[in-house]
This record gives sequence, structure tokens and C-alpha cells, in this order.
Amino acid sequence: MSSIKQTRRTLVASVLALVVCAAMLIGTTFAWFTDSVSSGKNQIVAGNLDVDLQYATVENDALTNWTSVQNATDLFGDGLWEPGYAQVVYLRVENLGTLAVKYQLSMNIVSETAGKNVAGDEFLLSDYLQYGVVEGKTTPFASRADAIAAVENPVALDTYSTTGKLEANAEPQYVALVVYMPTTVGNEANYRDEVVPTIELGVNLVAAQDTVESDSFDNTYDQNAGYPVSTVIGASDAEGLKDALQNPGVPTEITIEETLEDLNRLTVTGDVTMNMGTNMLSGSITGVVGADIEITDGGKLTINAEANSGLNYNAGKLTASGKGTQLTVNGGKYGDSGAWNSDITAENGAVVTLNDGSFSTSGSPGHAATATSGGTLYIYGGSYSTSGASSITIYADGGTVYVENYTSISANGDNFGVANGGVIYVSKTLSQPTNVADGCTVTDGGDYWVIAEA
Repeated sequence: MSSIKQTRRTLVASVLALVVCAAMLIGTTFAWFTDSVSSGKNQIVAGNLDVDLQYATVENDALTNWTSVQNATDLFGDGLWEPGYAQVVYLRVENLGTLAVKYQLSMNIVSETAGKNVAGDEFLLSDYLQYGVVEGKTTPFASRADAIAAVENPVALDTYSTTGKLEANAEPQYVALVVYMPTTVGNEANYRDEVVPTIELGVNLVAAQDTVESDSFDNTYDQNAGYPVSTVIGASDAEGLKDALQNPGVPTEITIEETLEDLNRLTVTGDVTMNMGTNMLSGSITGVVGADIEITDGGKLTINAEANSGLNYNAGKLTASGKGTQLTVNGGKYGDSGAWNSDITAENGAVVTLNDGSFSTSGSPGHAATATSGGTLYIYGGSYSTSGASSITIYADGGTVYVENYTSISANGDNFGVANGGVIYVSKTLSQPTNVADGCTVTDGGDYWVIAEA
């Protein structure tokens, strides 16, 4: 009997011990060998590309007063060119950024005025000038003869370019440009007319990322980085304009020098800045109807323009479509017509920024600016109007619109409207929107008035 009691006590004790062990296991884990290593702070730093081209003056047989050539107009002096005359410009290229760069240095003829020689024949000054480059020149030439002799392969003055590379923190690279009129030139360049032959020369430096820095794979991620280019488009160069707008990977600056007429729809796939002034891209031969422009496939377009009076539009309908696609408008006058059309559209993930300008449509109904299908529209200024019946001037149709400021807004209908989950945020620096489309609500969203579907 005593043995049975003892066995029961032992069994009860064992069960209690098991219960206690189970309770201890709740909230804990089985023991294993462990170790840990934690990284310190990891900083992600953006690199920057910054290159400068500087020129020097000569004082006491030394190069001094290095100054950026940006906007400089006195590089070649104001001398009168004649046989034996020479000019030297001392330059250096300096990498001021944190990224390695490849660069292209060029000299080009900006403009030239022809003259007539003693025989009455017309001539160009550039036909009688010689030009050369001397690399690594860090001290001035001792004489004119030394400068001319240092040019190993002189060529006729024409557009010239040379390339180089500079890593970050590298020493500047030096070059001397030598331009001279050979003593063999005779009266064929001796003018005898009221019109004085002149030539304007420009020096230009462009730079792009070089394949030096590496990521987790190799150093080829920027091998396709192109040099920025500049081009001037005249009235008869429609094909040149179309080509310049479609050059992906090459930052391109376009200056519209004259109005272009009878254009079809223009497509932008490159990285383009277009300086228009008051000139127009017209979709007709009358110069009234603006040509439509579509930015797509990750293209980027910045328009700098000045508005015209009357029904003279810088361009027509502007549409940015697709992720990575961007449109920025700084001034100008844009108009469109046709039912359900929008003068400005950000669609399919594209981003449009309107800093200034006049945007209108006469479509019935129509929109001045629209964000649709995931597009985003930022409005920082400008005038917006619709004249067609039942129109909505600023419209978010499945997209997002941020209205920070504007000069004026008017509608033959409603100023604001949303649909398909679209939202409009109007800065509280502006009055609370009241002219909104049916089915929309305006609520207080902190810094913004929020216009959404009811």
C-alpha cells in the first residue's frame, strides 16, 4: 500500500513538473547557439556632373585670371585681321563634380559677313584663316612665331571638335587655340567696300558621364550617355525639327528661329528643351492652328515660349504619355478644339508641370488640362479656359492634379471636376473651390482643398 502511495506521489510530482516546464516554455524558445552582426549607418550619396571651361589672360609672361567662358564675348579680341596677324586663346577644362566625365570641346563659326576684295570679288574671312590646337599648354607662347610654329597640322577655319576625359579630382587639362592669317594671303582678302568682312567664333564645351565608376555589376551602365547638342531650326527645316525631337539619350536644346507651318503631329522621345520665343509650330499653312505634340516612351520636353496675341498659338494640344515621360511648360499660348479633347494631358503615369502659359479648348465639352489613367499634373501658374458647353476646365479622370497657383481660370461649365478615382488638390493659398462638377465634394485636407468623387 505504501508503495502504491509513493508511486502516485511520484506520478503527481512528475505531472506537476511537466506542467511547470510547459508554462516556462510559453513565451520563450529552445536554446541554440546564436550570433549577430549589424551594419552601421549606410549613406547613399548622389554623384554630380559639373565641368567648367575657363580662359586666361596673360600677365608678366604667365597665365592668370582664369575665368569661365560662359557668355564671354572677348575671347579673340577686337583686332583687325591681316596677313601675319595671330590670336591665341588659352583654355583649361576642369572637373568640378564628383563623377568622371567625357567631354567634347568645339570651336565653330557662329556667324560671318562676306566682303568684297580689291578685284570686286566676294570673299569670306574664314577662307583665309588657319587654325590649330596645342594641347597641354600651361604657359604663354613667347612670340607670335612660336605660337604659329606650335601648330603642327593647321587647317582652314571651320567647325572643330576634340574630346577628352577627366576623372573626379583630376588636374585640369589645358589647351591653346591658335588662329592666324598666313603671310601668304594677298589682296584676295583685302576688302574695298563699305561692308566690312567679319566673323564671330564660338567656343563650346559639352560633357557626359564616363564609364569609370562601377555599380554591383560593372562600369558600363552609362556607356550610352550622349553629349548634349544644340540646334537652330528655321522655317524650312521641319524634318530637322522632327529628327531633333527623337534622339533618346542625347540632351538636345532646340531654338525655333522662325514659325514653321503645315506640320503634322510632332512626337518627342528624346530629352529636349525647346526655346520658341513668340514663334509658332503651326498645323496649317495659315499659322493659326497650333501643331499637336505628343511626348512618349520616356521622353522629356521643356518648352520656353512667349504668348502671342489673338488666335496665334505657339502650339496646339500637348500630351505626355507613359511612365518616365515628362512635360514642362514655361510660357506660351496653346489651344485645341474638338469634343472631349483636352489641351494638356498627363496620362498613363506621365508627369506634366505647367509653370506659366495660356491653355484653352473650344471643344464641347472639353478640358484645358487633364490628368488621366495614373497621370500627374502640377499647376504652378498660367491661365486656363474652356468655351465649349458643359466643359470642365481642370479635370482629374483617374489621375492626380495639384493646383498650387494660377493667374485665371474660367469655364463654360465647371472649373474643376473628377471621375474614376481622380483627385484634385487645390492649395489653401487659393480660395476654396466652389465651381465644381456635379458628383464632386470639396473637403479640408490640411494644406489643400481636396476635390474628390462624392
